Parts: sequence; structure tokens; C-alpha cells
Amino acid sequence: MIARLPEEEVAHFLRDSIAERRLSDLMRSLNEAVATGDPGLRASAEKALKHLGFL
Repeated sequence: MIARLPEEEVAHFLRDSIAERRLSDLMRSLNEAVATGDPGLRASAEKALKHLGFL
């Protein structure tokens, strides 16, 4: 879902996630997915992190 956000909506998504105190949980989940042995899950998480500007 995150990787499909239009580029112009990423900042708004991040701002809302911070305001609603859910960014930390999201980042934890994405980081855990990157650390898994599942290549598909890792690739999806890396794509989301890159789209959000964290990679």
C-alpha cells in the first residue's frame, strides 16, 4: 500500500502517521520485514521504506 502512494501524498501520509502515533509501529513492522528471510517480504518492505524516503 505504501509503495503505491502517489509521491505528492507521502509527506501527508507521514505527517498523519506521526500525529496519530502510528509511524513507530509501521517502521518497526517494515524493519522486521526487511530482516526476515523471505525475499518477497523483504523486497516489499524495502520498496516501502525507499518510497517513504528512509532508504
